[in-house]
Amino acid sequence: MVLYYFHERVWFKINLSKDGKLLESRKRHFGKTITWRIVGTLDTILLAWLISGNPMTGLKIGFSEVVTKMIFYYIHERLWHRSKYGLVDNESESITT
Repeated sequence: MVLYYFHERVWFKINLSKDGKLLESRKRHFGKTITWRIVGTLDTILLAWLISGNPMTGLKIGFSEVVTKMIFYYIHERLWHRSKYGLVDNESESITT
């Protein structure tokens, strides 16, 4: 969860905006999917290696989960995109300030 939080913060800081509005597109979601999967897979490989004591076991476990978790994350991201939870509406913010 800590890695996911920091991954989200980095992507939030990446300025993909047009006319002050954050661009949320399928390309952005795909990019987040790939980068998160890299972080997640490296974490899985490292943990499996530390637990098993065998780096090959870590690699096998890590690479076996890559595809399914990318698919699940992409679906998660598309569903989460429908929610406006935690996002600031620039238009209403500028009206109040």
